[in-house]
Amino acid sequence: MGGWIARRAKVIEVTRFESTLALAGYSPVHDEEYSKLRLRAVAEELFAVRDAFPRLTPASFPSGVPTGIERVDYEINLSGSGELRLARAPAESPAL
Repeated sequence: MGGWIARRAKVIEVTRFESTLALAGYSPVHDEEYSKLRLRAVAEELFAVRDAFPRLTPASFPSGVPTGIERVDYEINLSGSGELRLARAPAESPAL
């Protein structure tokens, strides 16, 4: 029975992952275009996500999200967040 439970848990996780991809705008219809995309990591850093970390939260909209806003995409700039940096490379990462 343990094997069945593990398989069921995996199915649930895959379903959740695929649902999250769909919510982010991913569609298998565009697989050919996705396959043309090549990405390369040029740097890795580890930051503590605390109150000072730049982000949008429900508190950013005390009166609620304005009417008509359906989707928000944003980029963050961490150049001024040195106090939140925990490591500049994976090898430096503290045990979490």
